[in-house]
Amino acid sequence: MTLMTAVRLQRIIPAPPDKVYRAWLEPELIRRWLAPAGLEVTRAEVAERVGGHYRIWHAGAEGEVGGFECELLELVPSERIVLRWGFVGPDRLAGHT
Repeated sequence: MTLMTAVRLQRIIPAPPDKVYRAWLEPELIRRWLAPAGLEVTRAEVAERVGGHYRIWHAGAEGEVGGFECELLELVPSERIVLRWGFVGPDRLAGHT
């Protein structure tokens, strides 16, 4: 049995919508901000299209700790990004090149 949970996250960010939208989709920008405290983004991949993938690798002082893999479900430029999001461990991420 597969359990599906929907989470809607909404934030007000004091920046123009186009800059926030790009910060979610450009790997170099993602590397600057999308890591929990004590970790860093070591790699980011984005296939920017509906149905495309979105992958982030995180590492800490002890090395790779995992990250997440997503499917891009909806892209409305400068307005909305909808992702199917899943956390993964370091072994699963290591298989992606």
